Amino acid sequence: MGFPFEYFRAPDAAEALRLLDDPEDPGVPAAPTMRGADAVEAKGMDSTVTVGQLLAFILEVPWDVDLMSSELVWPQSPPASEREAEELPDDSPWNTGVTVEVLGDAARDGLAGADEARFPELAERWAGIEEFGRDTDPGELVEIITELVTLARRAKQNGEHLFTWCCV
Repeated sequence: MGFPFEYFRAPDAAEALRLLDDPEDPGVPAAPTMRGADAVEAKGMDSTVTVGQLLAFILEVPWDVDLMSSELVWPQSPPASEREAEELPDDSPWNTGVTVEVLGDAARDGLAGADEARFPELAERWAGIEEFGRDTDPGELVEIITELVTLARRAKQNGEHLFTWCCV
């Protein structure tokens, strides 16, 4: 079903990276769930397309790639070209496959504002997107929706941001 994605909350980017710091592998942010963060595992559910479409259903707007805005937190300073990327040293953060992004607060607030009564209907619609297979169980998606919305609500209540961690 795709790459591992985890969504978590933190007050800012520095705290998010501190939270994910792994003494066993310094310099590479560990999975939030491995570090005890308030997090949701969402394998194969990237923020821009997959969770972005859920947000579009919640807000009852057409999906667009800009709906779920995000900013890269780690690693920083992406290679300027494909050639530069190929010439990176083996120990470059860009060769770990790990990325951490902060999502825009509008996305956090949109998720936090979802109506629980709509979760079954949202799950049915979400299960029909191209990124999920035909055998996707809407019941399982209700659980993910519940977890994401609850996480977004805790982040909003605490003045925190939502982050996503991925390892490709």
